[in-house]
Amino acid sequence: MSKETSEWLNSNVLIGFTSKRGHAWHYRASAQGHEPNHYSDAVPVADVQRRLFHWTAEPEPVLVAGKFGLRRVPNKQAITASDTGDVLGIFADGYTVHQYQEWLLDKVGTLLDDGLSIGSAGLLRDRR
Repeated sequence: MSKETSEWLNSNVLIGFTSKRGHAWHYRASAQGHEPNHYSDAVPVADVQRRLFHWTAEPEPVLVAGKFGLRRVPNKQAITASDTGDVLGIFADGYTVHQYQEWLLDKVGTLLDDGLSIGSAGLLRDRR
């Protein structure tokens, strides 16, 4: 089971090689929207880029509002999603953002000598 909704899983988790292993346990054709999330062979890298990693994680200042007004929290940064502004987490100023696209597709593809075959890819709750 999962804490994500069926709609989330069927839109934000891409399942490959279904011709060999069948559908995922959460498969619901009616919850997939305009584009299916199951692939008979490997999930195309371009689909992962377009459907899951079309946004970037961006640092923003952390502010606190209180009786002394709006103030910046020193030594903290919020990491936000570029497309929605959702806060993905709060970290120390020294934290370095690692973009999904770069680290999960580009660098792994390089390690595999561009022979990357994706069996499944997904974003779970709050895209973490």
